[in-house]
Amino acid sequence: MAHSNTPSRLLVYVALTSLTVCIAQFAIGRMVGKKFKDALTGGQALGQKNNILAIWLAQTYLNPIVALAPGTYLLWQNIYNGIQLAMKDKRDIKKKIDQEKANMD
Repeated sequence: MAHSNTPSRLLVYVALTSLTVCIAQFAIGRMVGKKFKDALTGGQALGQKNNILAIWLAQTYLNPIVALAPGTYLLWQNIYNGIQLAMKDKRDIKKKIDQEKANMD
């Protein structure tokens, strides 16, 4: 934000707040999903948001700085989903190796 008069601390605060909200929504969704024996789907259902409309509305009708919150939420949810996919791949590879070892015995 080179041309903004907004203090850098406020921008960092907005980004960290959206991170906190993102983590909370995925965690609460997982807790609710566990009650229905599908924690992953619950986490995705509550945590995954389509923020493009919010970003567009903020940039069009409000101060563009307002678009930072849904924009950083979008960033955090994609990072979280990437980590989830990497962890699932790791588990799948480990399971496959364990099955191959069991078949060799």
